[in-house]
Amino acid sequence: MNYSHQETLTGAFSEFLAGAKPPCLSLYLPTHQSHPERQQNPILFRNLLKGLEKSLEQSYPDSDQSELLRGFEELANDEKFWSHPPQGLAVFAAPGMFHTFATPRTVLPLAMAADAFHIKPLIRLLQTAGRYQVLCINRQEIQLYEGNRDALKEIKLPPEFPRTLAALLNEPSNALYNINLDTKTTSSEKESNDPSPHSHHGRVHEKDSDVVSFFRAVDRAVSAGYSRPSGLPLVLAALHEHHTLFHKISQNPFIKKEGVEINPDSLSIDELRVRAWKVLEPKYQAKLVRLAEDYANAHAKGTGSDNLAEVAKMASSGGVKTLLVESERRLPGHIDHATGLIQRNPANVPYEDDLLDDLVELTSSKGGEVMELPKENMPNDAGFAATFRY
Repeated sequence: MNYSHQETLTGAFSEFLAGAKPPCLSLYLPTHQSHPERQQNPILFRNLLKGLEKSLEQSYPDSDQSELLRGFEELANDEKFWSHPPQGLAVFAAPGMFHTFATPRTVLPLAMAADAFHIKPLIRLLQTAGRYQVLCINRQEIQLYEGNRDALKEIKLPPEFPRTLAALLNEPSNALYNINLDTKTTSSEKESNDPSPHSHHGRVHEKDSDVVSFFRAVDRAVSAGYSRPSGLPLVLAALHEHHTLFHKISQNPFIKKEGVEINPDSLSIDELRVRAWKVLEPKYQAKLVRLAEDYANAHAKGTGSDNLAEVAKMASSGGVKTLLVESERRLPGHIDHATGLIQRNPANVPYEDDLLDDLVELTSSKGGEVMELPKENMPNDAGFAATFRY
């Protein structure tokens, strides 16, 4: 069973999106987190599974239904999985593939079989504009998180990562991060048996040198292993004096000047999320305004549109540069991926295809940028807005 979680969502998502062939099965389940309501989650999942079976039977009567639904049945019976459910669950299956994604925020219930996956609810998780990382640090250890405005999750660091000062001191040469600890002391500082103030100052200096080396090792490791590969902004959570020292030695171009100036150990993960998002929200909102302005300028020049037929054809040919879609908005119908022609849903299907979802998939698969926006941030009332490459 392949349970793909948020930190690996982008890679797995791109992989299955590129290789999926119909019928494509999509199931979304909002879950209960507390006991005893949590016990209802497998029941709700099975209820959605019945709807998925009906959709598959009506739309694809000749498909191998038992094979397509096998992964769903196994998940329904997985007691370990249901004992610690995520906030939301998205499950996808197609011939030869099965993926589950644990979403950090709740989703609307849905189950449908169609020619393509229903992916629009996941778009926010894939947006770098709303995602960030948080580095929590003190003189002894660090923790690294990744999330968005809705949720924050700790990143499981590899064993070789310089997570604690004690571990780094026990391994003074770390080839992976090109770290060489500088803990040299003067001759007077080596006189540890001398009770004079000068000797005591030497021991303090040596300890401070260890901390600087630790911070430098952490900075290099985070930058090389996480910041540069992801391109996400990094928010530092630490006491004020640690902010000053860390920023002085940091070479990470993604670290934000503003941060969370408090001992991170005193915060719950949700409190940490709120404080980190407060740092990043102004720039996020500025980007939303800029996207709306870019669309207005493109529309005036004829390189942007909210005409569905025009945008669908441009998306199918790879001509959409940026697509803005309204959160929670659906437009019934289907887009032929080869021609870009709009097709209407048959009246007898239990779940309707979504034209916006097809626009999202087409744009993403052709290398365009997709942004899911709240209704109040959309530049029009159409539910979508596209700027073109040409």
